[in-house]
Amino acid sequence: MSRTLLRVAALLGVTLLAGARGGAQVAPPPGGPLPTVPGSENPHGPAATGPHDVSGKVERLTRAGPVALAGAIITLHRVGPDKEGPVDSVRTDASGGYRIRYRATGSKNAIYFAATTWQGIAYFTPPLRAASVSGNAARLSVYDTTSRNVQLAVRGRHVIVGAADSTHTRVVIEVYELANDSVTTLVGSDSLTPTLIVPVPTAAREVVVGQGDVPADATGTAPGQLKVFAPFAPGLKQLSFSYRIPKESFPLAFSLERASDVLEVLVEEPSATVSGAALQNMGPIAAESRTFKRFLGQNIAAGGQLTIGVPGTMSGTTSVYIIGIVFAVGVALLAGLARTAFVARNAGGSRATFVNEDPETIAREIADLDRAHERAPGNADEYAKARMVLKERLTLALARRDGEA
Repeated sequence: MSRTLLRVAALLGVTLLAGARGGAQVAPPPGGPLPTVPGSENPHGPAATGPHDVSGKVERLTRAGPVALAGAIITLHRVGPDKEGPVDSVRTDASGGYRIRYRATGSKNAIYFAATTWQGIAYFTPPLRAASVSGNAARLSVYDTTSRNVQLAVRGRHVIVGAADSTHTRVVIEVYELANDSVTTLVGSDSLTPTLIVPVPTAAREVVVGQGDVPADATGTAPGQLKVFAPFAPGLKQLSFSYRIPKESFPLAFSLERASDVLEVLVEEPSATVSGAALQNMGPIAAESRTFKRFLGQNIAAGGQLTIGVPGTMSGTTSVYIIGIVFAVGVALLAGLARTAFVARNAGGSRATFVNEDPETIAREIADLDRAHERAPGNADEYAKARMVLKERLTLALARRDGEA
């Protein structure tokens, strides 16, 4: 969870805990949380100072289709290093339309966005970059809430296991991609009822929720469980968390309580083994001078068990460094690698979907893989297979970019 989104939540006067006492909850903006971008220029901020305006519509989405939301209060907010707060507010007209004129001032790192609240849930637009924003970029879609009959689908589950460090533990990161395919926002029936429970190994220590669409303040732990109290609006939301496992607790079993479209395992041990799920060994991948074995499977059924064995150790590596490397893979590289094969369902059934990827990123991955293989040659077949997969992704990414796919 980025600092900016936490500041957004505070600025809206809401709480991120499900069933909050009298407060609204926050639905993530399209594309995920708004990150704080280091440097003198913030690409999420306005393109220039001076007069600006935003005009759009507010719609309540139902099974019968969108319904214009008249009389809704739309508030324009500013979040910046120099100052923050509401800028202006208007009510939507009979057609659900709104327009706010404002002047962008102060720091170029400031972010402007429009927000509204419906049934206790706050919804907001992506950052307003252009001097004049309209259409889909200014559209606000709100949903009725429910605490029943909404099943969250697991589009992807990713497990990343680091090497043993000087504390004789391994850092494990899990990332879930969760989809609400309904037209209602899932909330808890009360402040003590979670909207989601995911399994955590009983040997886990120091469970910490990481970057993603679910803030740490909206979670709680119990033996063998991570409980989520955040609302889940329709769409895709990412949950990530990490913990430590004593090296003597391996082989380690992971419960597959929910079916998942994609299951991916990355292990930083050449001798690692994976069993209990129909996963294919995709060969090694490299990131920041570290190499991980990668296992991938699709359409994983619920009710099974995944077992990871990592008999090897890595001496002389500090825990802080390993955490940094594993998080870099889990948050950055994983986003580019794992989502290329996830299965997205729609109203007409199931179909395979490939997310557009950046060709330059894939090219760097190929270069990293080549360098890692040169430094420590391993299984030639696994290396060739991994390189072939990357080349196929690069070909597809180039074709998509050039309009050929």
